[in-house]
Amino acid sequence: MQGITAPMLSGIELAKKVKAKVVVEGIETKEQYLAMRALDVDFFQGYFLATPQPLAATEVAEVG
Repeated sequence: MQGITAPMLSGIELAKKVKAKVVVEGIETKEQYLAMRALDVDFFQGYFLATPQPLAATEVAEVG
């Protein structure tokens, strides 16, 4: 990882302490994905994992 990582690492640590799930957005490279997996992140989102799709391409579940 590059840059200042302390705030992110502190946030992940806090989330784990309070049993919250951790979501990381903006995963654009394999290296970023592998780094976040190594940090035990729960959920990932980003262009590397899936390109944006039109709403018609997604299945929308009916609520209620």
